[in-house]
Amino acid sequence: MGTQHRSQPYPLAVRDIIRSGRIGNIVHIEQEWNVNEERWRFTPMDTGINKERLMDIHMEWKQWLHGQPSKLREEDTDWKRWLLGKPDRPFDPHVYLEFRLYKDFSSGIFDQWLSHGCDLVHFWTDEAYPESVVSNGGIFAWKDGRDNPDTCVTAVVYPKGFLYTYKSIFCNSYRSFSRIHGRDGTIENYGGEGASLFTVTREGCRQEFDPFDGGPVYTKLPIVGPAQDGEEIVHVPGAPAPNSTGPDDDDVGHLVNWLQSMQTRTQPNATVDHGFSHALVCIMAAQSYWSGKKLYWDPNSQQIVEHPVGKNVA
Repeated sequence: MGTQHRSQPYPLAVRDIIRSGRIGNIVHIEQEWNVNEERWRFTPMDTGINKERLMDIHMEWKQWLHGQPSKLREEDTDWKRWLLGKPDRPFDPHVYLEFRLYKDFSSGIFDQWLSHGCDLVHFWTDEAYPESVVSNGGIFAWKDGRDNPDTCVTAVVYPKGFLYTYKSIFCNSYRSFSRIHGRDGTIENYGGEGASLFTVTREGCRQEFDPFDGGPVYTKLPIVGPAQDGEEIVHVPGAPAPNSTGPDDDDVGHLVNWLQSMQTRTQPNATVDHGFSHALVCIMAAQSYWSGKKLYWDPNSQQIVEHPVGKNVA
């Protein structure tokens, strides 16, 4: 569900920095997680197909990308069960193997990566639901019959008064990052989703109100902030050294927390409410993309609506 970062040491350390007030009130959180590939690639673990045919099907998948028909057969699958109650339709091997590309079976980037991103935002800011969501994007590189975008951006406003922007590009993999802007400083994350290399700095604070009048001026690479801004890498005692890739999605800490919660009958780090919160953002982002409309959440009626909701809601 994309919540594993709630059990990882570096996102926890960032949450503590924010709660301490070190960078002031949050005004903007930005994430840009990029790859330069078609996403998502077929992997055998996604299919449950008879092992004798896996290698052939994997090669056929590569051929499909170049317009050649797949040889995957309906009898290799449980197609009716796979549809999960959706209207019956003829077997389509491409849909079966690459369901994340198709609108009827996935929201693509929104429910695959935005789910991880917005859950981090909720974790860091203790927010439970968005105020408004709007999305845009398109299919700019991978003209392979997909429905869902290969490039998208979502802008989310939260009740506490800050903007969250999420962007993914499948056409260029340059320097994925996350950035948390506070009135009194900035936290930067180097790398894509899950990266553990965070820095915290006073750069961008109220005393540096304009780069032409008080802010740092850079003239060479690599860019290093001025000493007076006190930029430092976030380190967590006892945790692995931070890096730009970070722990794998299968990081064991989150699983252990879940098992311990069942044993002790206590709430896990990721609760059903957290799952609801990030699912709501993903649903609104996808609906906004397809409808072309800015959407709003009404917490009183628990409904997604197309008009602003009054500020004085419960």
